[in-house]
Amino acid sequence: MKRETEQPLRILAVLPTINHYGGVISVLNMLEEFLELGHHCVLATLSKYAKLDLVTRFSPVWLSAPERAGELFADQIFDFVIATSWETVPVTLALAAATGAVPIYFVQDLEADFVKGIDDLKYSRALRTYGEIDTKIVKTHHLRGRLNAIGWDAHVIRPGMNLNIFYPRPSPRDGTFRVLAMARPDAPNNQRGFPLIVKAFAELCAKHPHLRVGFFGASGLEGHNLPFAYKDFGPVGSKSLPAVYSWSDVFIDASRFHGFGRTGVEAMACGSVVVLSDSGGIRDYCVDGKNGLIVPVDDVPAIVAAVEQLMHDTPLRLRLRAAAFETVKQFDDRIAAREFLSVCLGSLRNHLRTANLATV
Repeated sequence: MKRETEQPLRILAVLPTINHYGGVISVLNMLEEFLELGHHCVLATLSKYAKLDLVTRFSPVWLSAPERAGELFADQIFDFVIATSWETVPVTLALAAATGAVPIYFVQDLEADFVKGIDDLKYSRALRTYGEIDTKIVKTHHLRGRLNAIGWDAHVIRPGMNLNIFYPRPSPRDGTFRVLAMARPDAPNNQRGFPLIVKAFAELCAKHPHLRVGFFGASGLEGHNLPFAYKDFGPVGSKSLPAVYSWSDVFIDASRFHGFGRTGVEAMACGSVVVLSDSGGIRDYCVDGKNGLIVPVDDVPAIVAAVEQLMHDTPLRLRLRAAAFETVKQFDDRIAAREFLSVCLGSLRNHLRTANLATV
């Protein structure tokens, strides 16, 4: 069927789950912007359990039998079906075939890394998915380079976030210096650097008794018996997260690998100065010494030194904070959504051109 691409688009996105993960939030924000642009969007998920306290207008369709997902949408027509993780690629392809849509792969991480050395079967399956959908979109040049290294290319768009949500909030001050980090103790392969943060916080708290440290993002943190006092914000949704960032003077992301590093740019938007490990796509938005500080991966002494530098050099901290506010303006969700759709429309035109040639 020939579609008029100037008309509102029909878009179906498939998430593996709906929870407080950066990749999930990226997809939800993007779909919200598609709606604002006048397009029709449907959200499907492979998981029954959804954290609906996330900021979204969507009621997700649970694909309880993924192998029959095509039947569920067989009477509908979509322009695009978007895979958002390696687990969603097979069902995305089935849905695209059933609805006449063009499949798009929104690669938000080189997810094969998550299970490398842990589950060989999942590792090989994840790697295979990168070759199963022609049009791939990534948020950083780093991630495009990772895909290039294994034989695939991708379109790069800017990361996006909702600047109507992420901005500084008033936070009562008591004169103490505050440092915040995300706690993901169960991340595979220590991906989020939780043990590194614990070591850095232990050293900082021992040397600076009046320092306050905090975590967000995990339940049951008390079970880890951390050797210092800390404030535990627990799991936090998008509505509350800006106030958590605003509580801190410094935010640390010690991730060992990731595709982008969303928490860093969120913290910058909320007025917290960032200390980021040199991993993933953080150099797409952070310039060391200009709008944040970058430390080597797996380097606890460097994390400690960076925090101490910001504690003792107030002019530096304020200069980095002001520059960060300017940086985040370029990551507006509205701009990112238009870039994403531009790539999708190019893929749709190629699809229609190929289909027309096939009928000649």
